Amino acid sequence: MADLAFPTSQGELIRAARSEATQAEFARELGVNRSSLSRYESEVLGAPAAVISHCLKVVAKRLATEARPGTRLHSALSHARRMVATLEAMAAAEAEPKSEAAPARGTITAKDFSTEKRYKQVRRPGSQRKSRRSAP
Repeated sequence: MADLAFPTSQGELIRAARSEATQAEFARELGVNRSSLSRYESEVLGAPAAVISHCLKVVAKRLATEARPGTRLHSALSHARRMVATLEAMAAAEAEPKSEAAPARGTITAKDFSTEKRYKQVRRPGSQRKSRRSAP
């Protein structure tokens, strides 16, 4: 099993877990009869969760032992781990509350529109700021 592809269906997962074993041998290991295993592999019948779980464990163990330093699988897993760490750091940075800096001068903010404000500032080109009383 030098080049294990990631299974994308129930049948592929069972065949990957079974590897070189016969259906009868693997069925005994799973505790099911051979005809049921055949139907699970051909996807005629949905496999029970216990069968899927066992197959996932077998495939994961095989992948872990094949991921030795220097192999393509090891390189791919190392790259994926670095990518996940980078994405997690980016997500954490975005989740941190940003400090609220004072708005730039002349910027209108939400509190400029509050009903409590009795005066509004009017800015005319070429003139100083003037306060003008608004109607209550």
